[in-house]
Amino acid sequence: MFDKLWKSARRTSPGGLPSPSVYRRYRVDGRALNHKIMGATLDKAAIQYAGRALGMMGRGNTMIFDNEDETSVLMDCALYEYKARGKNAIERYQEEIGGETEIERDLLAAMVASSTSLF
Repeated sequence: MFDKLWKSARRTSPGGLPSPSVYRRYRVDGRALNHKIMGATLDKAAIQYAGRALGMMGRGNTMIFDNEDETSVLMDCALYEYKARGKNAIERYQEEIGGETEIERDLLAAMVASSTSLF
């Protein structure tokens, strides 16, 4: 995802890599944006879909995690793979709310263009 963000010369160092300060800014804003997207677009159905798809659902509505890192996997699946009205949470957020800043708009565009994978 970040590869798509560094194309502009104003965001890169002479070697073509992002400057550390630009990278840190995008990381901080990206985390905040993820929380905004989760709060605005994710519902119980998305979480349950992701839990079932990943084999994390126990009895009833109980989620079973092997470790704390699996919560990130669950949320990524809910954000990117669950579709409501034909769109995932990122697409709906971009369309309905959009980014408040240039960085958020850049991040949303990169998130929409990306694809998820699980290894």
